[in-house]
This record gives sequence, structure tokens and C-alpha cells, in this order.
Amino acid sequence: EIFEKMENSFREASNELLFAGKEIHEEKLKEKFSFEKNRQILFLKTEEKSNEIKNNFLREKKDLKSEEFSEEKKERKNFSEVKTETEILLKDLEVDEVEKHSQMMEEFSMKFEGMKNRFLELHTMFFRKCEEFENEYFNSLTQLVESLMEKYAKCEL
Repeated sequence: EIFEKMENSFREASNELLFAGKEIHEEKLKEKFSFEKNRQILFLKTEEKSNEIKNNFLREKKDLKSEEFSEEKKERKNFSEVKTETEILLKDLEVDEVEKHSQMMEEFSMKFEGMKNRFLELHTMFFRKCEEFENEYFNSLTQLVESLMEKYAKCEL
């Protein structure tokens, strides 16, 4: 009876840990999927902006070479200016992407850290319960042995 009580308590605590662990694991998988999705969206947006900058550069380069391009516009802009402007735009785009990616990584890390801490807390609580079960079992067993010893001493067994 004493052993069964401890075994049932242990099984109950194990099931609680397992259930809570599964919930945290599912949350982790959802966060990972969300991060990957957001990372892909960021990549595609950056690629789109980069292609737009590149196409504008090529268009302006072509215009500068074209005879149809007015002399007035050629005087205002030469190839090195167009190249410099494009480089600045691309660098700004790169910096923006790095900042956004860093922010996403930080948010992701914070969420995972919280999940890890909750999981560790669950394990700590589980082992504390196991210690309690062990102490209850030991105390119950000690009381049973003492009771049996008294009965034996009184020749009641």
C-alpha cells in the first residue's frame, strides 16, 4: 500500500512533467517556424529592394550612354555620381537588413530563453516532488516497521 501510493504519486508527477514539456516543445516549434517564416520574408523584401536599386542603376547608366538623354541631364549627373548613389542605397539596405535580422534574433533568443527557464523550472519542481515522495515513503515505512516491532515485542504477531 505504501509503495503503491508512492508509485502513483511519482507516475502523476511524471505525467505532469511530460504534458508540460510537450506544451513547451510545441511552443518552441511554433516559434522556430515563425522565425524562419519572418526571416524568409525579410530576405525576399531585401532582395526585391536590391533588384529595384540595381534596375534603377542600370536604367540611369543606359540613359547616360544614350544620345537621347539631354545634355542638361548629363551635366547634372555623371556615371560616378550614379554609381555612388547606388552604393549608398545598397549599403543602407544592408545596414537595415542587418538591424532587422539582429532584432529578430534577439526576440527569438529571449523567447527561447524563457522557454528553457520554464522547462528547467518544471524539472526542478519534478525532482522536489520526487524528494517529497521519497521522504513520505521513508516516513511511512519507518512508522510501519516501528509498529510491527512493537507488535512483535508484545507477541501480537
